Amino acid sequence: MPDEPFEESFLPCASGRRRCGLVAARLVPSEGHSDTRVALPAPGRTRFRFHVEAPPDAELRVGLGAVAAEPAPGASVRFVVRAGRSVDALDELAARAVAWSPLAEWSRLAVDLGELSGGPIVLELESEATGGAIGAWAVPELVETRREKPRVNVLLLSLDTLRADHLSAYGYERPTSP
Repeated sequence: MPDEPFEESFLPCASGRRRCGLVAARLVPSEGHSDTRVALPAPGRTRFRFHVEAPPDAELRVGLGAVAAEPAPGASVRFVVRAGRSVDALDELAARAVAWSPLAEWSRLAVDLGELSGGPIVLELESEATGGAIGAWAVPELVETRREKPRVNVLLLSLDTLRADHLSAYGYERPTSP
């Protein structure tokens, strides 16, 4: 395993500058595992705040990871998702702790934005890493989930609907079978 758990790369800027200040990284899992994702590294206590337009029926989907080059016993990361219409009115929508594991597996989190959907919001992703762990927010995205009325399922079960006394082969007067 490499000394550093991340390979840095920088997101391109609309203005063409080399760096925007927001670092994207690829998580390098332990040897023998190939699940790598573009992620926002979050060492120590880190907070990312985004002003975004939430689609109707919005849901935040994100992967959560905890990596460490030299972890202490109990190394973990606590992830918190907050959202609101303004910075002053953020509500906690979800919180999850992820313990460091030598398998470097991702944890998936889906958060329904509910009444915040369909308009401008402030989305805050906060993490606090302990024991030498580094948190990682993998590919946070807001997606529109269609909420349709559930369809009624109907199952028609027909057993032995062919009567032998109505087959011409068994003496029925009309030609009902070949």
